[in-house]
Amino acid sequence: MSALVFERNLARFAASRLASALSGPGRGTPLGPLRLTEATPPELPGPGWVRVRPRLAGICGSDLSTVDGRSSRYFEDIVSFPFVPGHEVVGTVEADATSGAATVSGAVSGSDATLAPGTRVVVEPVLGCTPRNITPPCPACAAGHNGNCERVAFGHLAPGLQIGFCADTGGGWSSTGLVAHRSQLHPVPDALSDDGLDLAAYNARFHTDVTADFPEVSELGAFVESSPTTIKLTPEGLARADAIGPWLASDSVKKKMAEFDLR
Repeated sequence: MSALVFERNLARFAASRLASALSGPGRGTPLGPLRLTEATPPELPGPGWVRVRPRLAGICGSDLSTVDGRSSRYFEDIVSFPFVPGHEVVGTVEADATSGAATVSGAVSGSDATLAPGTRVVVEPVLGCTPRNITPPCPACAAGHNGNCERVAFGHLAPGLQIGFCADTGGGWSSTGLVAHRSQLHPVPDALSDDGLDLAAYNARFHTDVTADFPEVSELGAFVESSPTTIKLTPEGLARADAIGPWLASDSVKKKMAEFDLR
């Protein structure tokens, strides 16, 4: 099986930076430290970890900056080499080496949920205190703000602020799979298929139509692709998802976003 692996090579990093500066974004990748290679699946770091087979993996702005040689070397202390990029991942749970299923606390309706092998999940990428088996947790993690974890270079894992920048976990740009802690896994509702939002499933669950709930969808034009059974963002829409997403949020979600206290 293969994976795209990013290695620590300053000469190639500099070459990719120069090429992207002269020729535009993405042009530095062939010269950079990213290479396609045969790889073995990462080992399970310990209890509470499961294997996840990527189904969909995004390309984040931080990924583009990295492969183009534009990311700051200031961050080297909170990544570990070589790493497999890809931290925006939808995957399939594979059998745990010890139990054959993953139990995720609080993933569904505030209660424990067992994710059997084959369950689709979204991977929460941050490698905070819980995945790193650090106790007591840092103040940020203790308050539930895992994205502000102060100990992403400590614990029983190699340094890495998140999956996709850690040598021990693998990443989404791979057919070999990655490993994630059970606390990082969130089941994907059946209405959200890999091919887009299932219109019949949405109607069955909410007893209403998507276009009735979100009339703005009709104004998105080339950013949305519709069929009789599904609706999804086009590549152009995905590129603008950060702007489109909040626009399509329900009134209750918008209210929660407005009340959120950024710490």
